[in-house]
Amino acid sequence: MSNFEMEYEDRCVAFIDILGFKNLIAKSQSNFDQMAPVYDALAILREHTTKPGEQNGSSFIATTFSDNVVISVDANSKDISELFECITTISEKLMEVGILLRGAIVIGKIIHDDKAVFGPALVEAYNLEATKAVQPRVILSPKVIDTLADQSIITEWIVRDLNDGLCFLHTLKTFAREARLPVTEKLEKIKKTKAAISKNLQNILLDAAAYKKFKWLAGYWNASMQNIGNPDIGPFRTIIYGEFINKMGFLGEGSPYTIKGLTTEPITFDGGDY
Repeated sequence: MSNFEMEYEDRCVAFIDILGFKNLIAKSQSNFDQMAPVYDALAILREHTTKPGEQNGSSFIATTFSDNVVISVDANSKDISELFECITTISEKLMEVGILLRGAIVIGKIIHDDKAVFGPALVEAYNLEATKAVQPRVILSPKVIDTLADQSIITEWIVRDLNDGLCFLHTLKTFAREARLPVTEKLEKIKKTKAAISKNLQNILLDAAAYKKFKWLAGYWNASMQNIGNPDIGPFRTIIYGEFINKMGFLGEGSPYTIKGLTTEPITFDGGDY
């Protein structure tokens, strides 16, 4: 008879894929500096993770394997906010050097501790990332949206891509806020990130699939940075490989770049100061 007494918990689960990881690994054999940004970004997870026996008021658990990261937290707005912040910080660090993330966040049943991670929620998150996310974004399942529907977190952290109707995590949230301040310590970081996007869009050796991802990211950047006059951090203005029109709908109101609700007219903009 088995002595296995564990049971599934209902948690908010994120499955994250670091895009282009195989190429980074290949390049790291001759120059390990290629992996330094990934290592530094993933080190952020240690700042959040609760070790066995510790009590820091957080339910945050993270597991990394190869190019994938699994993070889970209790399904309440406080811990989900921490999850969103962590993913955004990792994304910022990687975008700065032209490395992109893609993933999905769900709420469901999972076993996740320092020994193992498995369950229906992980399968759901993996499948959404693999089949629905497509672009370099972290999409959210309808259950996550429903759970947060009456809370301010939805207006702060969630964007709807009006091209396909999917909601995703606003990983440019901090950049968009800081870019509108008279003085910001993140100015150089924001400049470097935009330059990294531009560099990849101008790379004629970039394969078509990778180019489409950076092109989508440029459109998302434009939605986030509209009405910012500084050309080093503001919207992309011109196109190299033809016209690009994208649409984003920010959930909520109260900032220069948001629109109200899920059913209003989309923000429409041109991409590309490449």
